[in-house]
Amino acid sequence: MNKDIKFGFWNYAPFGVISNKEAVKDWVNAESNLPMSFVYDFHNGNKEEIIELLDECQKSNLKLIISDTRTIFRNLCSVSEEQFRKDVKAAFDDFGHHPAAFGFFVGDEPSPEETDLFIKAVKIVKEETPGLVPFGNLLPYFGASDHVLDIGNKNFEYYSNLVGKILKETGLPVIGYDQYSQCLDDLGNQETGINSYFIGLDKYYDLCKKNDSSFYISLLSVGHWMYRVPSEDDIRWQISTAFAHGARGVIWFYFYQDDKDYSYRLSPFTNYGLKKTPMYDIVSREQYLFKKTFEDQFNKMELVNVYHLGHIYDENKRFVYDEYIKDVMVDRKLPVIISYYKEFNSDKKWVSFVNGSQKYASILRITFSKGHKEVFWLAPGEMRLFDLDEVCTSEE
Repeated sequence: MNKDIKFGFWNYAPFGVISNKEAVKDWVNAESNLPMSFVYDFHNGNKEEIIELLDECQKSNLKLIISDTRTIFRNLCSVSEEQFRKDVKAAFDDFGHHPAAFGFFVGDEPSPEETDLFIKAVKIVKEETPGLVPFGNLLPYFGASDHVLDIGNKNFEYYSNLVGKILKETGLPVIGYDQYSQCLDDLGNQETGINSYFIGLDKYYDLCKKNDSSFYISLLSVGHWMYRVPSEDDIRWQISTAFAHGARGVIWFYFYQDDKDYSYRLSPFTNYGLKKTPMYDIVSREQYLFKKTFEDQFNKMELVNVYHLGHIYDENKRFVYDEYIKDVMVDRKLPVIISYYKEFNSDKKWVSFVNGSQKYASILRITFSKGHKEVFWLAPGEMRLFDLDEVCTSEE
């Protein structure tokens, strides 16, 4: 599986809420390149609908995560392993040979007690869908502030072993997980929520790196419960910080909102009536800007190290001046994220700077090792990327 940067979204809507042609047009306009299909229930679904959707994705050069109820891991609670395997094979025979198929969705948020069940299902889906990538999504085990998610009193070692077990035993090339504590509302402990977010990114990156895997992070585009409606600054901040910490994809929660729960606010589509909200334009614009500015280069490289200035959630991540950077001055005393990358097929190195503030613009004054200086403003969550060969060999 290639490690190109992906943008996708969760899709819980059934087929028929919008034509496949119009849906794919919306996904393309939103700059998504790894969408999730509408939910196909083989008991009463029309197989031709998902084939038509795959055809439309192929026309637009999109790969599709297929949401087919036959491949969900919790089915193993109600059917035998033999029957589950037959169902998965049937799903593959129906849709898996299509060139637009990325892989089948195997389920969301297995509890720690469901780990073995999840692993068993993933193994079966891998065996019965050769050439495809099963996609499953895990919990934010490492970054849950107390009032966001109750995952018990287990420690980091327990959850590290849990995720390591999943990755090692399944051999998955990519895993997802969700994290929304970075967008707590004003009544929440926002600092703890942001710290939790960064800790989770670091832990998933380390574990995936150790197991020769990658991760996609599910980020927030819908206000709900104790989470605020994200602003455009929040959307930009989430994109930049995720990729600056080694994510290879962003899966938005979520695109299509039904009208049953008004706690969920301002999704890109307000309801199954499909009225677009400002969030559709925001996500589309910020994904477009990231892809236009950074996608080609990010597809060629991977994270080596990431450090922070001005907001220290982990002493091991505190930036200190090194062989590349002599000085970083931040006029407005706002946090900065500094990430180093290496290209896959060469020794070429890059560095990015991200404004770690979710609310305020910042001006940075950087002095590189040979005296070369860069001065620039960054919007909240904005990124700048530099070729270290260029900035560390030229002198002021």
